[in-house]
Amino acid sequence: LIDGLIDDWKAHTRWRRDALERRYGARMTSTGGGAGIVQSGGNAGSATFGNLSSYLSRMAEISASQANETASTSLTAAEDLFNFDIDFLKKMPELRSDFSTPPLFTSWGAADRQTGPGHSWHMLSLGASRTGLPFHVHGETWLGLVFGKKRWFLFAPGRG
Repeated sequence: LIDGLIDDWKAHTRWRRDALERRYGARMTSTGGGAGIVQSGGNAGSATFGNLSSYLSRMAEISASQANETASTSLTAAEDLFNFDIDFLKKMPELRSDFSTPPLFTSWGAADRQTGPGHSWHMLSLGASRTGLPFHVHGETWLGLVFGKKRWFLFAPGRG
């Protein structure tokens, strides 16, 4: 893990919940369950579409509910709602000025390799507390965490 590469991102102040809702709440976004996202290869799977404000409100309800229960409580299907939007820059292009690819990763190619070296494939993922994706594998990637915590489980190649 590398710290400090995204400290200068405007996203740290502009992507707070109230600011996102005020600026982009009416914009449509896709959500799906964690397993569906993994099974569909990174798309929202059997996605549902709604506005960002509705999703952020539901995410806050789920987080509050989880905070009142034990860590061992498993999520219901309705609570395993995750925003995993690969088209967020098309829907909210203004967000592009709030972050940049750290120089360390600019040589990494796009996920589909059709856009050429140095092109980054951006995805916005939002989830309530204690939500996430099930175990999965993928190639080279980097993640800029703007808020919250992320738990990673890493396995050596061939051992996962």
